[in-house]
Amino acid sequence: MRMAAAAGAGQMAGLRPMRGALARMAAALRAAVAIVAVASAVVGGGPPLSWWWLIPALVTVICWTSVYAAVAWTQGLRAW
Repeated sequence: MRMAAAAGAGQMAGLRPMRGALARMAAALRAAVAIVAVASAVVGGGPPLSWWWLIPALVTVICWTSVYAAVAWTQGLRAW
């Protein structure tokens, strides 16, 4: 039983560098999706659309993406 636990700990230690790389990849992907979402919302905004609703929604997406990307890039993603 002890040997299996020690082997599992070694595997988890080997995955630590991957967590940072995966966190950065997730942050970059999230930023790319946010850029596309904001651009498509601005381009697709037509007459039935209220800009009073769209602008706060876009600001929320931009702020959330900025916070997510900053935390993921600097601290990595947490394993819950």
